[in-house]
Amino acid sequence: MKKIDNQLVDSITHPLSLAVWWLDDGNARSDCNGGRLATFGIHLEEQKSLQQLLDQNFQQVNQYLQYSQ
Repeated sequence: MKKIDNQLVDSITHPLSLAVWWLDDGNARSDCNGGRLATFGIHLEEQKSLQQLLDQNFQQVNQYLQYSQ
């Protein structure tokens, strides 16, 4: 599993950092005006922390979606 360290959390405060993350791990949804940031391999609790961080820093509406295979 991947681990999110404090250095990464501290760097996701500027729109440019979000844009770079989007270019690396993001994709547009075809069913609505939205997108997804891939967080596969990251523990659920850390994903929830990232979700709060994005809301706090960028005021984005976001939700956690769990995919089953």
